[in-house]
Amino acid sequence: NEGYTLSERTVKKALEEIIPNCDKRVVVATFSSNIHRIQQIAEVAAASGRKLLINGRSMVSNIDIARKLGYLKIAEEQLIDLRDMRNLPPKEVLIITTGSQGEPLSALMRMALGDHKQIELEQGDTVILSSKFIPGNEKAISDLINNLYRRGAEVFYEKTSEIHVSGHASREELK
Repeated sequence: NEGYTLSERTVKKALEEIIPNCDKRVVVATFSSNIHRIQQIAEVAAASGRKLLINGRSMVSNIDIARKLGYLKIAEEQLIDLRDMRNLPPKEVLIITTGSQGEPLSALMRMALGDHKQIELEQGDTVILSSKFIPGNEKAISDLINNLYRRGAEVFYEKTSEIHVSGHASREELK
């Protein structure tokens, strides 16, 4: 790509603009391996008075390992499970999940289709896809976004806001 890659700080600013202004639950889908992004999401959630529900097998596993190794700083009292989520006002919940690429069996796709066993999206929930549209996945991601809108969710993704930056250097940085 031409130019310079934007800083991760750009993503945090976008999250700080979006999340505090959401009246219902927020669902953020990102790659479970992007530990720095997960840390930023957790920090913005805490600053917004939201508890974290971690969803998706790889997300749960990676966050657990990163916390044990000290790469993620998330207070135990910020984490909730599904039972806790049902007892909290929607404005106090943020779900970090897998499925930003529209994978058919992912947690987010199951939510978008109404097939998730424990989490049902509601009118007014906000979904943030904090990832790039990987070439070849465009149709699956477009279908995911359409299904999220059909459920009444507000959706933010790379083409509508700066909620993702590449982890790869651009041309000027490579020079």
